[in-house]
Formats: sequence, C-alpha cells, structure tokens
Amino acid sequence: MKKLLALLASATVSLSVHAADFKEGVNYKVLDFQKAEQPQVVEYFSFYCSHCLAFEKLFKSMEQDLPSDVQLEKRSISFIGREMGVPVSKAYAMMKVLGNDHELVPEMFRKIQRSDKPLRSETELREWFIEHGVSKKVFDATYNSEKVLTLQRSYDEGFRKARLTAVPGFIINNKYQIILGSFKNYEEFLELVEYLLNK
Repeated sequence: MKKLLALLASATVSLSVHAADFKEGVNYKVLDFQKAEQPQVVEYFSFYCSHCLAFEKLFKSMEQDLPSDVQLEKRSISFIGREMGVPVSKAYAMMKVLGNDHELVPEMFRKIQRSDKPLRSETELREWFIEHGVSKKVFDATYNSEKVLTLQRSYDEGFRKARLTAVPGFIINNKYQIILGSFKNYEEFLELVEYLLNK
C-alpha cells in the first residue's frame, strides 16, 4: 500500500494499462447487486484511516476528470475510531445534510489526523462544529435527527452488504469493487474507473 500511495502522490505519469488488460479478480470484483441506473463512484472511508486521507487528493481529481453525469459519493463508516467511530460518522452524515461537507471534510481530517488534540467526546465534536460556523441551535437540531441517523446507518449497511473489509473501498455503479494495489498511478486508476463505469 505504501508503494501504491507513493505512486499516486508522484507527479510523474507512467504508461497506463489498456482497458483490455483489466481483469476480474485482478483489478476488480463483481458484486451480486443490481447495477446502478446512473453512473456512480462510491468511496467508503473513515476519518481515522491514514490511507483515506492520502486518497483525498485522488477523489478531488476524479471530481474534475470524470464526466459530469457521474455521481461521486463518499460514505463514512463507523467501525474505526473506537468510541468516536459512530459520532464522527454521524458528523459526516450531518455535513451531508447541511451541505457543508466540501468545506468541512478536509478540516475534520486535519483535526483527527494532524492535530495534537483529536476529538475525544461528542461535547468536543459539538464545539468543533460551532468553531467551524455551525450554530449550537443547528447542531442540536441536526446531529441526532432521524435524517442523520438513517444516513449514517446506511453507510455501515452498504459497507457490510458489499462485504468490504477495509477502507478506502471503491464501488463502481453498485456492481464493481476496485481491488486496491492493482494499479500503479492515478492515470491507471482513472482508466479502471472509466472502464467499469462503461462496462
């Protein structure tokens, strides 16, 4: 994985594989789900996962490089982070409900993985949101709302149904799981994603 991340971070571009070279069981797994009607890329992640932080740059690049009709979605799972796993996953679901995830996701990653004072309680989590522009009233009305709880649980349920065992995990069109480590750089990853989107 370290080698893969180093290649992804590199500015150099090597020759990419051809779509014809992609193979089931090597580059991707086929899931026993109905294929999504709308093209989509879903990443399962955790704010406590260092590899997920490294893949943030890759995800942002995909937002620019994939066709506009492709739906990109991130889903935070709660199985990492011990007692803060569920609260932080709920925090992400709340960001989605409030529509401020693009602004707050990088800040949350920094708080959890780069700060010498990581979040240790829901009280600290509440204060963090207030510091980042969410009022006490909005937080209290949203954090434990049925909409947030349902969304957060759906992330964990989707992770389990896909039989994923680690994050980050990428699911294409609700049908194909990318096998991490089967590509050498971002160019190959993007070509694999496009191949599966059109498969």
